[in-house]
Amino acid sequence: MDRKIVELLISGKGINRLAQDLHVCKRRVRKLREQANAAGYLSGIVCLPPVALSEVEELLFQHREWIKDRLQVGWVMVAAKSIFKQFGDFYPIPSR
Repeated sequence: MDRKIVELLISGKGINRLAQDLHVCKRRVRKLREQANAAGYLSGIVCLPPVALSEVEELLFQHREWIKDRLQVGWVMVAAKSIFKQFGDFYPIPSR
């Protein structure tokens, strides 16, 4: 989720709207904005690094039983967003 917040901050989305849309507190968004600004992401000096595919594969492997259970109870398509939302702050779907 932290990465998604930073991506939206980079795109110019405001703190209030971002917090409301993602259902997170403004304090968290402000803290991440400060960290992203200090790292140079918001000013464009430094590009946000891409998500490593190995991290995604590892997450899916760790939760393969959960995914398998969902498929067996009738989920025709397990969307990546649905999967990643189940596992806390790890949200590696890059915006395009």
